[in-house]
Amino acid sequence: VIVPVEMAGSSRKECCAEDEDGFQLVRRRGGRVPHPPPWKPQEYSGPETSVLRARLNSARKVMEGSDFYLELVDVLRKALGSQGVFREVVCYGIGHIGSSHQAQHQFALLLAVREHCKPLCTWVFDPALCEEELVVIQELGCSIIAKNELCKRSVSHPTLFFMPHCGKAMYNNLLWANWSAERLPRVAIIGNSFTSYSERLPATRLAQEASFISHVLRTL
Repeated sequence: VIVPVEMAGSSRKECCAEDEDGFQLVRRRGGRVPHPPPWKPQEYSGPETSVLRARLNSARKVMEGSDFYLELVDVLRKALGSQGVFREVVCYGIGHIGSSHQAQHQFALLLAVREHCKPLCTWVFDPALCEEELVVIQELGCSIIAKNELCKRSVSHPTLFFMPHCGKAMYNNLLWANWSAERLPRVAIIGNSFTSYSERLPATRLAQEASFISHVLRTL
């Protein structure tokens, strides 16, 4: 299940090169894919962490009263069906929640979704996050993914992926990691519309650059 949410991309050059969609693996000459460099948090430029924490909680409460959120909750309820609950929520690419108002509202949406779904754990990873932002994220009840997974997390139970700034390569990685009749039905994604890729790219190019997204689109 893919819940389309139009969100602007942002650069994550620590692990990926940015294309028009956001993330794309960097390939050296000869086609080799290098290992992602170590995760190095950036310098913080936001408010005091207590102020940021209060701002995010306030934004979450506003989000919970919005028509958009209520519609999203209804979609997620239908997506789960008989599976019950999402055991985990995984967020990739949230952006700088300390300095970006867009990232703050997206994180507020993540917090609101978590309050509704009540997963056992909510995981967050973004190579751009700095130490102060990581502290606030943990104080608000989320856990930090320690290494760059490049969105290749396979699931064994219903899992909701929240991917606001990720490009097609990262969505494709996630599909690849769960490409089986057993795992794929357990994956739900809040992120960019896959259809938008087919509208912007020729079918042959999309199949070459993101074969799993291309296959999903052909089945719709």
